[in-house]
Amino acid sequence: MRISLFVVILIAVVSGFQITNAADLTNKHPVVNLGEGTISCGRWIGYRASHVITQAEVEAWVRGFLTGMNAADPTRHGVGDGSDPEGNNLWLDNYCKAHPLDSLYDAAILLRVALINNSN
Repeated sequence: MRISLFVVILIAVVSGFQITNAADLTNKHPVVNLGEGTISCGRWIGYRASHVITQAEVEAWVRGFLTGMNAADPTRHGVGDGSDPEGNNLWLDNYCKAHPLDSLYDAAILLRVALINNSN
């Protein structure tokens, strides 16, 4: 039986396990990653610094990803409620500067985990 990445993250969060490397999870439980989530964290930093139209696209992808995860999670529909997009972008900036080879998808997973941990 194939377990989705979402279920793995949910179990890890509920059990109190600290997820620090999303790549480990995504390699064990691959998910077809579509859209801007396929870019590297290094490219995220470049787009954010250049203030081009692509910056808005990747920022919107992250918001859509977080919203989609909320919609898919029957126990946590409100993750990120009360946070603002710029705060989330700054969290991603810090993460991506430290992990430029990670994918934006992996960074967005860890952002969601951080939002969950901050709401507890």
